[in-house]
Amino acid sequence: MVVTAQDLLKRIEEKERSLLKTLEQEIDNELSKKFKGQSKLDVNLNNKSWEELTDSAQVKLINKYRNAGWDVKHCDESEQGVKVHYLTFNYKAK
Repeated sequence: MVVTAQDLLKRIEEKERSLLKTLEQEIDNELSKKFKGQSKLDVNLNNKSWEELTDSAQVKLINKYRNAGWDVKHCDESEQGVKVHYLTFNYKAK
């Protein structure tokens, strides 16, 4: 059977949906553990999962947290030649 472009796009979408779900769960768990009312909090990301997401999926994930009231910024740094991704969450009490 010949694979079609639509088949491949469907596989990409399914993989991306799975990655988004996994990353969201990991972020939620870290926020739940670390947040104690402070105004700034960094959450490390699974580098492999983050880098496998398309740019639009990364933006989609960040926007979900922004829509939930967080000020979120993606950051990356190189540590010993390895790129490390994390999100900085800022919280401002009302």
